[in-house]
Amino acid sequence: MKNKLWIFCCTFVVMLFAMGATEVNAAKADDEWNYESEVKVTMGGFTYNAITSLDEKEIWIYEINVNTKNNDCQELNIPKMLDNKIVTRIGYTVKKSPCEEGYNHTIFGGCEENLYGVGAGAITNITIPETVEIIQPMTFCAAYAITSITIPPKVKIIEEETFGECWNLKTVNLPSDLKKIGKKAFAECPKLKNLSLSAKNKTYKIKDKCVIRKKDKALLYVLPKKGTLKIPDGVKIIEEYAFCNCTSSEIHIPASVIHIEDYAFEPLEQQLYYDVKNITVSKKNKIYGNDGQCIYNKKNKTLVIAVVDDKGNLVVSDKVKYLKNTYSIVNYNPYLDELKKVVLPEGLKKIEAYSLERLCAADKVYFKGEIPPTIKKKKGGSVSLPCHVYVPKNSYNAYKKWYKKYNKNNKCVTLYTY
Repeated sequence: MKNKLWIFCCTFVVMLFAMGATEVNAAKADDEWNYESEVKVTMGGFTYNAITSLDEKEIWIYEINVNTKNNDCQELNIPKMLDNKIVTRIGYTVKKSPCEEGYNHTIFGGCEENLYGVGAGAITNITIPETVEIIQPMTFCAAYAITSITIPPKVKIIEEETFGECWNLKTVNLPSDLKKIGKKAFAECPKLKNLSLSAKNKTYKIKDKCVIRKKDKALLYVLPKKGTLKIPDGVKIIEEYAFCNCTSSEIHIPASVIHIEDYAFEPLEQQLYYDVKNITVSKKNKIYGNDGQCIYNKKNKTLVIAVVDDKGNLVVSDKVKYLKNTYSIVNYNPYLDELKKVVLPEGLKKIEAYSLERLCAADKVYFKGEIPPTIKKKKGGSVSLPCHVYVPKNSYNAYKKWYKKYNKNNKCVTLYTY
């Protein structure tokens, strides 16, 4: 009996040792890597560029070069071991970046300012090994051919723009222990209709095509959906660019919403969608109101969302007194010059410079107020005013003086009266 017990204990210790030899407790922090090291390994149609941890146990794949002449480069299976070290981190590192300072780059070498025509175009399937714990920002950005991906269970954070511009991405399986999804992580993924997440996840839940953070009841991301989308009751915050992939024709905001972040309904690429015909707010909402084509803040009288109609016209609500830079404009494609007419309200008192610049593409801009609004600009900043402006007949001289004050460089301005 004693011999059997001794054999069992020895076997157990050996098993623990074996597990310890291959498992890593946690991926190394930024200062635990040897940035001077360089590992380059070619497997099939891919060359992996990596650095090793200071203790020589882990490896960080920061770039993958794709040999487009190799027929075996449609499926990318990132290895779990490279140079006899465990792969725990993937994606760019600033110290090895080929981009200009301040710009991120993808794992395929595309820089933030020039993503296209680089690397990932032929890849349709990517497998990330379960050893990976950290995926850097923008890692798979512009991998526009991939259709599905599974995030390894050890990954706790999906950084900003990790899957941005993956135009054909349809399915993403999220890890059950996920703790953070960065803003714009799935921006410009208009086909991403399936985002799976365990109901046991303590940080997020998915309800009615909406990804919601449980702690503060913030709507982080909306999946593409045709028809009407009703934001679930109980949502309090709508985050920046939450609707950047929205394909719904109608959206309803519940009474529970108390804060809509800047550009919450703004598409990053206007041409990706222009189907939002109508946005409404519950009449019981104490912060936001619905008037015509606009959602406005009842307390500070600012424009929050503007919906361009099918004819390319936008009438800003008379409830709006202040036009800030950060309103969302939807159902509008500036690349197609679809903005025909903008009507600004009589009670408009103040405009931030960029907010007016966004409307400069309109064929005609009408000011209903007899007194021109004040333009707020940054120190040293410029002001761009529309070229074809219509003002009340008895206010022509006031607007002419206003234009001379703010529009010193643009010579194409024509002032009309109505």
